Parts: sequence; C-alpha cells; structure tokens
Amino acid sequence: MTPPVPGACGRFVDAALRLWRGLPAALRWAGVAAAMAFLWWSSSRSPTPSPYDPVRAYLGNAAHFVAYFGLGLAAWLALPAATPARRLGAFAWGLAVAYGVVDEWHQSTVPGRTPSAVDLVTDAFGAAFAVWFVRARLAGGPFDWRTGAALALAGAASAALATFGPG
Repeated sequence: MTPPVPGACGRFVDAALRLWRGLPAALRWAGVAAAMAFLWWSSSRSPTPSPYDPVRAYLGNAAHFVAYFGLGLAAWLALPAATPARRLGAFAWGLAVAYGVVDEWHQSTVPGRTPSAVDLVTDAFGAAFAVWFVRARLAGGPFDWRTGAALALAGAASAALATFGPG
C-alpha cells in the first residue's frame, strides 16, 4: 500500500470532495439525479450510421466505466458522512449497478440500441473504482494502488470484450 497522492493535485481532489460533502443533502442528491438523467439521455439517443471505427467503438464502451464512476461517486457523496464507510460503499455501488440494469433495459426500447450484460459489468467496475477511490481519499482508508489498477484494468478489459468480443 502506498500513501495518498501528495502535492497540489491530491490536495485539490481532497478539498473538492470535502466541499461537495459539505453541501446540503438536497444538492448532493441532485447530483445523483443529474448523473442518472444524463445517463438516461445518453442511452435515449439512437446511434447515427457511420463506418465501423474500432477505436471509437472501444471509447464508447469504455465511457460506461467513466459514467458509472461518476454515478458511484455522486451516490457515495450524497449519503451522510456519519454513515460507516463500508455501508456507504455498498450503497453507492449497489445504486449504480441497479441503475445500470435500468439503463440497459431502457436501451432495449431505443431503436438501434441493444442491452448488454458486458456493458453492465463495465458499469459495475466503474462504480467499484469510485468506491475504492473515494474511500481512500475521503474516508482515510488505505490507498492501495494495486486494487485501483486491478479495477481499472478489469473495466478496460470488459469494455474491450464489449467491443471486440463474440456477438
């Protein structure tokens, strides 16, 4: 395990997390609702026909990791700070994954879009990365880079599977 990132970047991230945590609960939950609304809007858009570009396809699948990192982070930060870190993490991850299920179902109703279990796995890794990150940065937990790297690599691999895998 390594210590948290020193320097201006680490201090900025820590200050931003604490600032968000200090907002009224209604504003913090509005962040969760805004993340969900953005995801709903994104999955409501039918894809425009274009030649297949594997890089663009991969980045589109990898965006699931980033989006659900944001949702998991927002969910963690919306809960009261007095909540034990383990419960915060479980709730944030569970809420993000449950919304991922809803989002994949929603995509099944949009012309040109299809639901994907692999996308849901990528969502889950993104939310897990958020829980790891915020727990280490805000809750003072261990900042084990190996865990973060493993989650990021698993998310990248699931995005690759969604892009290049069978089917």
